Amino acid sequence: MWDDVGWASSYNPDAVLGGAIDFGGSGVVHMTGGVAAFWGALIIGPRAGRFDLDGTPVAIRGHSSVLQA
Repeated sequence: MWDDVGWASSYNPDAVLGGAIDFGGSGVVHMTGGVAAFWGALIIGPRAGRFDLDGTPVAIRGHSSVLQA
């Protein structure tokens, strides 16, 4: 997106589907963060104690009313 010859740049005549214009680069930044968060959550998995041995979810009690407010 940021390079004139990139695969999604609107300035590249060979761009996929005519390319795209991303003002300020926010699309690329948010897509990168979303992909990184997805893979991080997939690799780390659910928190310890979140599920029983048979796979049913366990309710997690609130621990700080100050942070909830």
